Amino acid sequence: KNIIEEWEHIVTTYSPRMINVHDESFGFHKKRAMEFLDLIIESELTVPWFVTTRANIVSPELLHKMKNAGCFGIGIGVESGDPHTLKSIRKGITLEQIKRAIKYIHDAGMESHTFFILGFPNETIRTMWRTIQFAARLNSTYLALGIIVPYPGTEIARMAAAGEGGYKIISYEWKDYNKQLGNAMELKHLSRRQLELFQLIGYVYFYLSNGRIIDLYRFVLQYRSEALGFVSHFLRFRRGQRRHAS
Repeated sequence: KNIIEEWEHIVTTYSPRMINVHDESFGFHKKRAMEFLDLIIESELTVPWFVTTRANIVSPELLHKMKNAGCFGIGIGVESGDPHTLKSIRKGITLEQIKRAIKYIHDAGMESHTFFILGFPNETIRTMWRTIQFAARLNSTYLALGIIVPYPGTEIARMAAAGEGGYKIISYEWKDYNKQLGNAMELKHLSRRQLELFQLIGYVYFYLSNGRIIDLYRFVLQYRSEALGFVSHFLRFRRGQRRHAS
């Protein structure tokens, strides 16, 4: 009841074009979620909204009601396309569950947003490539492919400080703690430039392998500063390789 009252207040007071619901496991309490959706539908305040959830929560029944309540898109934290990595980080979902969830979302006529991370403990070129290929096969509406960051207070930060998981801290400057063009950490067998190269490859492969040329163009326009940064890092990486080879 409190939530629907807040919803009505936001809609009637601010007339938002879209609402982002901050709930990383929407639908976990199915009965409560269904009641919330029913209240939105009954109120006729069906403003477009977006939410994230887990792949093992998604169901056709839930999605049908979410769409009727105005939800246009769902984000899924996939993290990795490598099954062993998913187990090691105790994600609690399988690749099959993820594929099924994305199919359900698309079948419901909704947008799918997938979130992946490169650089998990003991990451290799092979596991990163599996992640990139899996992301492309999912062909979600939108892709976010970040590089893991050792934010203070997290388990990753502790591991990096202790030299565990193949991690090595290379900067303590806060400006370097960025998932896209950060420079805080690398792995012993994967330099920061290699991680950034695979991040760039991941985005390009995702769009090109699915024939989404226009989407790739829009992506570059929307994130042109990041794209230029990726290209700059890539060119420096290639020059470094040539110097090393010579």
